[in-house]
Amino acid sequence: MSQASFHYAFSSRDALLEALVVSGLTSEDTAIHAVLADVPADSSDIESLLRGGLRGYLDSVVSDPSREHALIALSQYARQTPGLEGFAADVYRRYYELAATALTAAADASGARWRTSPDTLAPLVVAATDGLTLAYLNTGDLDVAHRIVDACVSMLLTHVEVA
Repeated sequence: MSQASFHYAFSSRDALLEALVVSGLTSEDTAIHAVLADVPADSSDIESLLRGGLRGYLDSVVSDPSREHALIALSQYARQTPGLEGFAADVYRRYYELAATALTAAADASGARWRTSPDTLAPLVVAATDGLTLAYLNTGDLDVAHRIVDACVSMLLTHVEVA
């Protein structure tokens, strides 16, 4: 791409990188909403919904590991670049919102109730998905990834109100 074309679309290299992170975040948002849209209307088992949601997330990592590598690298770059430091924090705030939305949707679909607010649980889910992502990207071991999913589901179930 010529410099003139580049500068027509982006004011700087950092603006390009910010656009890439926004694009990656949009694809994460789309993937999570696709998982939520696939929740059957008659779902009654929150454990299955949580496991299905996390496995759906894992499937998106497995299907496009290059996107995940790029998002991680861009997030780290933003964190270390003057003027972009807050952008990485904004990305994580958006991840927390998406996780809280998914937890609320799972409870609504199953008729379950959270003893702990989904907003409080959301950072735990994001930490689990970060660990899941890094474990898979660095080892390619689906067995380990599935054990992480199972552990996260077990942890979340301790926050479900028993009827």
